[in-house]
Amino acid sequence: MRKIFFHLCILSFFSYTTVQSNERSKALNAIQSKIDSLNAQILSLRNNGRTSPPNKSSTEKLLDKKGLPIFPNKQEIIRTDNYQVLEEVDSLNSKLDSLNEEIIANCTQGNTQLPEPAQYLDEVIQPPYHPETNNGNRESKLATGSKEKPNYDKENENLTKRTGEEESQNEFIADDHSKRNSFSFYYGFTIPNKSNFRKYGIQFHEGQQLSIEYLRKFDSFFLGTTFGTKVYENKKITGIRVDDTIEGRTANYIHLVETGQINAFGQNRLFALSFNGGWEPNLTERIFIKNKISMGIAFSERELKIEEQMLTQSDVVFYYSFLSGLGIQWNDFFHTLFYYQFDGQTETQRFDDQTFHELGMSFGIDY
Repeated sequence: MRKIFFHLCILSFFSYTTVQSNERSKALNAIQSKIDSLNAQILSLRNNGRTSPPNKSSTEKLLDKKGLPIFPNKQEIIRTDNYQVLEEVDSLNSKLDSLNEEIIANCTQGNTQLPEPAQYLDEVIQPPYHPETNNGNRESKLATGSKEKPNYDKENENLTKRTGEEESQNEFIADDHSKRNSFSFYYGFTIPNKSNFRKYGIQFHEGQQLSIEYLRKFDSFFLGTTFGTKVYENKKITGIRVDDTIEGRTANYIHLVETGQINAFGQNRLFALSFNGGWEPNLTERIFIKNKISMGIAFSERELKIEEQMLTQSDVVFYYSFLSGLGIQWNDFFHTLFYYQFDGQTETQRFDDQTFHELGMSFGIDY
């Protein structure tokens, strides 16, 4: 009987030990399967290039100093107290379940928010972090409301900027071409050249010139008409011989005897209507040059007074001019031109042909 009882005790001990071992093996196998599942999910996330930083509060006990996950090993949880082992297994199961739910949630969130990368590298691309909050706490926070723009977005932005500048320049040129009419006002100083009165020379004082102009533009060329007037005065008659002296006792008469010239007075006017054409190319977006040739008819009035004698003469003459200038286009509607002009008129009965040099400024309106 004693032997039988002894054998039964031994068998019951071994059976109890076997049951305990089986329960521990099943628990450890379940933990290992969950760990393998988590490793597979992490590997899948790494291969897909989508990952998001885990929550610090849920993983701070499962990360080492390098930020790598620490999974428990079988040998670390085998203890002499079986109940303690089972309690620890239950706590690990709850933690692994919560971690699994967070990974699944983060994976779902990453599928809807994170962009598809063009190329996958060995290292996982992490979304941007904001290490500081408004309260100054050093907490990591995922910026879920914003996405990182790839480099091609910046290139597209630069391309859009360059395209906008080109379009604005083209719009300026188009506006410039669309405003084909121009109305300008000219004002300048005229310097008459020496001329001849009969067989004597005649000199003049500087005068003034005013004109208005209308142009019709055809790209960089134009046609138009100009109406202008100039006013200048006589200065003196030269080349007089002593035998040709004029009777008188004035200072002018004495000056004539000494030098062969006498002061002259009188005002001269010229009214010209001309048709012109020319070329107006742009040097830059705002700077242009202008070259113009004009021809037309003019009405000339001359007055010549020497001592007590007065001579007046009116004629219709042929008028011509050449103008060249440098202009500034301030905007689509206004421009300014600094110009030089050489013009002249043909000869008349008592006077030879007369030429002028002019320097002045023009203000214009484009429409």
